[in-house]
Amino acid sequence: MRWFVEVSTIGDSAAPGRVCVEAAQWQAALESARRLLKDDSPLSKFSIEVLDEGYRAVNPALRTRYVVRRAPPNAVLTDSAHIRASSIPPPMLMVVVLSVSSVLTPYVYVASDV
Repeated sequence: MRWFVEVSTIGDSAAPGRVCVEAAQWQAALESARRLLKDDSPLSKFSIEVLDEGYRAVNPALRTRYVVRRAPPNAVLTDSAHIRASSIPPPMLMVVVLSVSSVLTPYVYVASDV
């Protein structure tokens, strides 16, 4: 069975990237897509939602949303050679320096919310 997996960054209005993978079930399709996109964060941290026509998985650490839907049997499969860096949004990070002093070590706060 073929599956479309749309990938987007939470809070970004850009169009999502999309891959097509072969898998027996939607969970395996999500894993295949994540493997193609080099996302190796633990799935146990994801929130999963059942939609009327598919599934939504959210990785809160990377602020990445995956929407998995069935694809037609003749949909063209995506391989790693066809993944362009610009086709999938990168995770968003913001770094803020809270304190800088010649005596104190600077404190750095890293947030995933821009």
